[in-house]
Amino acid sequence: MVEIRNKVGYREMGKRFTGKNQGEQNKNNKNKIMLICIAIGVVIACIILVFCFLMKDKEAETEVKDNIENAVNERADIELANIKIAVTAYPLYEFVKEVRGNYDNLTLLQENLVKYDNLEGYDLMFYMSEDGTDSWFIERVKQLNLSNDTERIVRVKEDVEGYGDYSWVSIDNSISIVNYIAIVLANHDRYCADVYYNNAQAYINKLEELRAEYHRVISEANTYRVYFDNEDEKLKIQSLLDELNIESIVDETKEYEGNYVKFIDTYNVTSDTINKYGSYLEIMRENLTILESAIK
Repeated sequence: MVEIRNKVGYREMGKRFTGKNQGEQNKNNKNKIMLICIAIGVVIACIILVFCFLMKDKEAETEVKDNIENAVNERADIELANIKIAVTAYPLYEFVKEVRGNYDNLTLLQENLVKYDNLEGYDLMFYMSEDGTDSWFIERVKQLNLSNDTERIVRVKEDVEGYGDYSWVSIDNSISIVNYIAIVLANHDRYCADVYYNNAQAYINKLEELRAEYHRVISEANTYRVYFDNEDEKLKIQSLLDELNIESIVDETKEYEGNYVKFIDTYNVTSDTINKYGSYLEIMRENLTILESAIK
C-alpha cells in the first residue's frame, strides 16, 4: 500500500510540475506577442515620422524655390524697369529686349530725330561703330560734349574686327554682342545680374540653333559662291558670309547670267518688315532660306 501511495504521489507531483510549465510557456508566448506588436508599432511610427519629414522637407524645398522665383521676378519688375536704354540699330534693340526680358524704357534712336534729342534721358546708350552707320549718333554725342561719358555711352564689342557695320548678321558676333550687353547691364544692376545672364543664355541658345541650321545648309550646298548687283547689298550680309566661308562677288560688269542674291536688311528695318517677320531671329531665318536657294 505504501508503494501505491508513493506512485500516486509522484503522478500528482508530475501533474503539478506540468501545469506550472504550461503556464510559464503561455506567459512567455504572450510576452513574445506583445514584444512583436511593440516592434511593429515602432516600425510603423518610424515610417510615419520619415514620411512626414520627407513631405515637410519637400514642402520646404518647394517654398524655397518659389521664394527664389518670386524674388527674381520682383527684381526684374522693379529694378530692370528703372534702367532707360537707347540703341542705334534694330538688332541691338532686339538683343537688349531679350536680355532684359521686355521693351520697357527701351528706345531705338532714329537718325532723322536724334538732332532734337539731348540724350540726357537715358541711363545707357549702345552703339556699334564710330563711323559708318552710327556716324550720326557720334556726331550728336560730340555736339553735346558727351564723348567722355563712357559710363552711359557704350560701344558694343564683337569678335570679328573690321565689321562695325552689319557685324550682327554674323551669328558668332551676335552671340558675342548679347553676352557683352548682359555683362554691361549686370554691372549697372548687380542685384539683378542673374536675370540678365539667364535671359542672355536663353537667347544665345536660340542663336546657336540658328547657326547650326546655317551650317547644315552649307554642308548640303552645291556651290559656295553668291553674286550681288552692288556693293551695298554685299555689305549687309558680308560678316555672315565670311563666317560661313561663302565667297561673295559683286558683278560690276553685269556679265553674270544667274540671279543676284538679295537678303533682308537688318539695319534699315521698316514697320512692314517688323510686321512681316517680327524679330531679328525671324529675319535671319528668312535670310537662311534666301541663302539656301542661292547655293543649292
